[in-house]
This record gives sequence, structure tokens and C-alpha cells, in this order.
Amino acid sequence: MINFHGFLFFLNPFTVPPRRPIIVAKEGQLTTSSTLAPMTAGQALSLSCETSGGKPLPRLVWLRDGRVIDDSFVTTFENTVRNDLWLPSLDRSDLDATLTCEASNSNLTMPVSTSVTIDLHMPPLSVQLLGADQPLSAGKEVTLTCLVLGSRPPPVLTWQLDDRVLSEMSAQPTPTAGWNETKGVIRFTPMVEDRGKRLSCRAKNVNISRHYKEDAKHLVVYARPDVQLTLGSNLMAANIKEGDDVYFDCRASALPPVTRLEWFHNEKKLSHNISVGIITTNQSLVLQRVSRHSAGRYRCSATNREGETESDVFHLNVKYAPFCRPGQHRVYGVARHEEARISCDLDANPSGSLHFRWLFNSSAGVIELPASTWTAEGSRSVARYLPSSDLDFGSLLCSASNSIGQQAVPCLYHVIPADKPDPVSNCSVSHQSSESLQIACSEGFSGGLPQNFLLEIFTADGALAGSAPAPQETSSQRPYLPAELKTFNQTSMKPVFIVRGLDADTTYVGQVTAVNAKGRSEPFVVRVVTLRPPETQKNVGPGKSEGRISFIQFISGDESAG
Repeated sequence: MINFHGFLFFLNPFTVPPRRPIIVAKEGQLTTSSTLAPMTAGQALSLSCETSGGKPLPRLVWLRDGRVIDDSFVTTFENTVRNDLWLPSLDRSDLDATLTCEASNSNLTMPVSTSVTIDLHMPPLSVQLLGADQPLSAGKEVTLTCLVLGSRPPPVLTWQLDDRVLSEMSAQPTPTAGWNETKGVIRFTPMVEDRGKRLSCRAKNVNISRHYKEDAKHLVVYARPDVQLTLGSNLMAANIKEGDDVYFDCRASALPPVTRLEWFHNEKKLSHNISVGIITTNQSLVLQRVSRHSAGRYRCSATNREGETESDVFHLNVKYAPFCRPGQHRVYGVARHEEARISCDLDANPSGSLHFRWLFNSSAGVIELPASTWTAEGSRSVARYLPSSDLDFGSLLCSASNSIGQQAVPCLYHVIPADKPDPVSNCSVSHQSSESLQIACSEGFSGGLPQNFLLEIFTADGALAGSAPAPQETSSQRPYLPAELKTFNQTSMKPVFIVRGLDADTTYVGQVTAVNAKGRSEPFVVRVVTLRPPETQKNVGPGKSEGRISFIQFISGDESAG
């Protein structure tokens, strides 16, 4: 009798239980572990189960998860029973399945069994590349994910851009999905040249040869426009001259398309304006009848949703015939038998090989000056002119030509008998305070010579010259006889002066005189009374003042005459 878990079994003295079965794997390997060596999905599984002993001989069956799947046992030799299990193709449902070989020979004895568990290597079922479905921006890093389902163990991932391997890595399980879902992540910075290339992620289980899954995307890469500025194909940059029509092409290739295209000349934006000869159409700029003012730096810019790109600068060189440079000294005062050196400054392009010509125009007629009387260097010519009689005073005309053409309007210079300068006029006092003021006048004719201007400041303790004005003589033109010279005696190239450092609530007299090599003009006299602190006054007309004064400072300008 046997007590088994509270149950009493009475054994037939002629019944002997069988030994525990032994499971033998393919090629005769005994399974010493409860888990079989990993197999591959689709592979056939062959197991043999043997038991010996037992009286009577046992019944030997295979069970899967408690359900009989094979009861075809055979007796192989004395007291040995065998059952061969053949599973032609393992699939994913067989993973972790328990196979049990059970031997039993009587209801009076407990069955004995041995179990093994199936372990499988499985290839990936699917691969999904995430993050490259939408357009990418050139130069901006993105995170790409390769999501793999069904691979056991996790696969090796190979990232490729066309034929270039970007990275190899082992996929990592997703924490929330277990072994069935794995992924790999890379950071990728696309460039414009990657546009249209094939980006792929390949997943391969290294335990299963010749089997992989792959997903790929053809990259759409957005970028700022690629911009090139070119001169019109039928134009020669070195041969453009005034009056020509010029056009530029702004070749802007872009994905996404260009939404705005702009033109600039010397950093100033150009707008379509047919009336001034500026025409913009599509990606072209037309300049009709260019002038010398059209020369300079041109560029275009193109904009799309990725940003703005500026072209390189094109330097437009416009050639033109000579013309007079503005701001020249035009009136020369000399005495008879005194040589005048008259400078003629021209602007021209090209300016290296100008052919000058000088003419003299007087009441006696027009004559050409001999080449021996003038010199030329670059764009300047200097004539030496010596009047010997009254008939030699008149006008000199200077002109030149270059490879573009003849100067249209000659430069005109007047040679007159030299004289003292005319007085200044319209003097006014402004910006007054108890300490400072500004005196500004309008200059008169220079007498044909370079002139400058003298300001003298006196205290007003004395009186103006003469107690009673002479007929037709104003107080602003009579010289002042000072009781005391308070401060400065200074000159300026322009009749504008700033005075500082005088006393508050004091009367001063300012005397402005024009001076050249022939002498001084009549003075213009201004009487000023400085303010009492803290009074102020902004502006006062000629000859009047209620401000403050201090020490003299001058605002200078360029020398000019006439």
C-alpha cells in the first residue's frame, strides 16, 4: 500500500511503475535543461522519448500544455518503450510551449513524466521608419526612429543613405511592449545634396541568415533658395556705356518655391517703375538707358518658407563721356600780367586717356589755347593764363574726349580783374544764452580770389564811428571804434561762428569782414546784449540780440569763391 497525498494505493505485487522518461533531441543530444536550445521559426522539431522498466510495460505519450498530441509509442527492445515526436514547422505560437513525455502503466501507479520548453529565434515581422515622412529642413538635425516588430532576440539595425552606411546598432526593447517591439534611434542632419536620396533602416536577426526586413523613404529636403545673379547673356560687362539697356537674371532655385524676390542697388531696394526705366519681371531686372548714376553694386534676394538668400554682388561699370565735376572754382580774379592757374576737373569713365582742349572766349572772339600753355594728368588739366590787356579778360572753356565720346558741355571759367571781396550780408545771431551765441552771415562775391572771414568781438563801451550816420550809410556797414577789445580776432572759411565765454547781461559788438589777397571788405556790424541768467532766447534777426556770449569757436567749410 502507498500513501500518496492522502490517498492510499494498494499495489498489485505484480505491478512495477516505469522509470522517468528521458527526452533525446535531434542527433542524440540528451536534454539536461527544461528549455530546449533555441530554434528558428519554420524549423522542424524532432524529439524522442524513452522509458524502461515497469510492469506491465508503460504507455508513453506526448502532451502539449496538458493535451495529448502523440500517443504512438513503440516497444523497441526488452522492457524499453519509445515515442518519437515530429513537429514539421515551428511557428510563433510554439514559443514557450511545454512538451511533456508521460509514462503510465496502471491506474494503480502514478504517471511519471519529463517536460521541455520550446525557445524560438524569430525574424522581424515589420519595420517602420518614423520621422522622415514629412519634408526635412537642410542643416537642421532631426531624430529618426526605426520601429521593429516580432524579432527575437532584438535585431541589428543598419541605417543607410543610398549606399552609404550611416550607423549600425542593436535595437532596444520598448519598455511597455516587451520583446515583441524594439527600436533604434539616430540623429540625422540632412543637406541639400541629400534631396531625393533613399534613406533606409534594415533589421536583421543575426541568428537567422538571409532574412531581413527594411523600410525606406526618399528624402524631401527643404532649403533656402540657391541664388545666382548674372548679367544678361548677350551683354559684355566691360562694354556697357551710358544709354545702353542692361538686364540681370536672378536665378533662384528653391524647394519649397520662392515666395518673394527683391532687387537692390547700392543697398537701396528697387521697385518696378517704368517711368524711370526700372522694369522687374519674374526673375529679371531691366534697366533702360542707363546713366553713370546706374553704376554700382547690384544684388538680388529670394525668400521661401525656409528663409532668405542673397546673391553675390555684381558691380556694374557704366562708361561715359567726360563732364564737369561739380564744386569747382569758376571765377579767377587776377591783375594784368599776373598769371592765373586754372584747374579743370572732369569726371569720366574711362578717365585714364582723356584728350583735353582749351578755348578762350572774349568779345574779340574764340581762340584755342596752345598745348604749351596747359598740362594734363588723369582727369585734371591746368591752364596757365596771363592776361596782358583788358581784352584778355573773359571766359575759358575746357573740354575733353575719351573712348566713349566727346564732352557734351564744356567747363566754363571766368577770368576777371581781381578786386577786394564784397561785404557779407544778412548776419543773424542765434542759439543765445548768458554765455554763448552763434553768428551766421551770407557771403558775398569773392572778388575772383579765395576769401576767408574775420570775426572780431568788442565790448560796447565806445560808440559807432560817427555820432550821426552819413547819407545812405547804415550802422551795420560803418566800422566800429571799440573802447576795449574784449576778446578774439579769428578767421573762418565760412561766415559762421560760435562764440563762448563772455559775460552775462553785457552788450557786445561783432564785426564780420571778408578778406582776400586784394584786401578787406567793408565790415558788417552786429550788436548783441547777452541775457541775464537764467533767461534764454532762441533766435534773433540781423543786428539784434538778447543772448549770452562766450569764447569764440568757428564752424569751417570748404573754401569757395564767386
